[in-house]
Amino acid sequence: MGVGFTQAALEDIRQADLRLIIQVRTWPGITQEEMEKTFSTYQGLPNLSAILFNDSTVPGYPGLLPDLAEQVRGLGIPVGEVEFFPQEGLNKLGLLLNKQVVRVHTIPQNELKQLSPDQALDRYTLAAVERNHRVLMIRPNLTNGNPLQDNLGFIDRLRGSLEQAGLQVGPASLLPPVQVSRLWIFLAGLGVISGGLLLLEKRLNIALILWVGFLASLIWATMLLLNEDVARKGMALVAAILFPILSMTTFIKRNEKGVANAVVSLLGLSLVSLLGSVFMVGLLTDAGYMLKLNQYAGVKLTYLVPPVVVTLYFLSSFDKGSGVCQRLKGFLQQPVSTGLLLGIGVLVAAGAIYLLRTGNEGIVVSDTEIQFRTALAHFLGVRPRTKEFLLGNPALLLLLRYGYRDHRYLPLLLLAAIGQTSMVATFAHTFTPLLISLERATVGILLGVILGLVFMVVWKLFYVCFRKPSSVPE
Repeated sequence: MGVGFTQAALEDIRQADLRLIIQVRTWPGITQEEMEKTFSTYQGLPNLSAILFNDSTVPGYPGLLPDLAEQVRGLGIPVGEVEFFPQEGLNKLGLLLNKQVVRVHTIPQNELKQLSPDQALDRYTLAAVERNHRVLMIRPNLTNGNPLQDNLGFIDRLRGSLEQAGLQVGPASLLPPVQVSRLWIFLAGLGVISGGLLLLEKRLNIALILWVGFLASLIWATMLLLNEDVARKGMALVAAILFPILSMTTFIKRNEKGVANAVVSLLGLSLVSLLGSVFMVGLLTDAGYMLKLNQYAGVKLTYLVPPVVVTLYFLSSFDKGSGVCQRLKGFLQQPVSTGLLLGIGVLVAAGAIYLLRTGNEGIVVSDTEIQFRTALAHFLGVRPRTKEFLLGNPALLLLLRYGYRDHRYLPLLLLAAIGQTSMVATFAHTFTPLLISLERATVGILLGVILGLVFMVVWKLFYVCFRKPSSVPE
């Protein structure tokens, strides 16, 4: 049970001119009177700069949240939201406080024991740079040497790492208020609808497309009036799904291209996909999303739908036959080699892992991958996504270079679709600074092109070694 803060510790803080962040426990049977009495004792605390809550439920949840918000507001300080530590009532409290919230990152003691000082340093720096955390809660690492000097040295190194990354160490600043008119939100939604109409143009006549556009715009306007939050989330999801499909189905052809044309096509295709990111960011521009008080919905769908739809599109478009059933029948009657079956099995397993690793909770990442990510961040200044630079973009360049000639190229198509989907979904992490997301996407494209060119050479050498000279691709 919490019994308050010792006067000796508070006096030490005052004399050292340190900023104070308190962490308040929840207690059972709390009443409004008890809450007021408790918070009145915090009024005179020296240099009070933020308040955190200790337990999985904030005090007074659910019935006294408005009273809790009033007490926190009276202190004139923000609430801290600790990453990876969900607390019932905190998101609603943050909204009641008009989003006066700062994001906090800390490393639990059991995890800290398994990390070296360098690994802990990288983790704290990454949290501040890539995920916009304004407060870092440093737990002491009780080593066998000189704990005081070791921990002071760690804090000095962390300060230097943050400043080297362009951040300032000082009082935690709040996100500036973001005011976006409903008109701009409506126009962003119309942009998404326009992308959908371009996609439908491949299948429907112009008259029907115009009717679909009119009805979609009417539904969008109605949803925006009835429930703006749901409408914005829904349209952002549509944008993230739609534009990778549009770009892939527009740029990928059967015929071969020269290397330069393939690179240009990859850049154009990626820009079309990134239009989805532009609309998604516009629709989710709000401090509530940036602080994760309100979250983008449909992460799994974002990663799943584009690869599936793109695959079905090419299966139905590149087979002979008068109808979808005949095309599907033709596909199923194609001869299948053992290698293709093994490849499909690998893709299924990879797809399962791919879906498990999406969203806010995923499978545990290996130490080797963590080291690889850290090395990339140190070398490149920003950490590109593996799904993009190592898999998706090289596969896309090969696909654009040689064309989707038949369904043997399906693995390349799937990898390319996953890469484009991942690039767009990166921008759904609205808590990440936009510039960081742009840098990650750009570096992913550039590295993907370089690796794609290397894979072309390997591809050609493979044909030279294992096929007849006449069949070697140019």
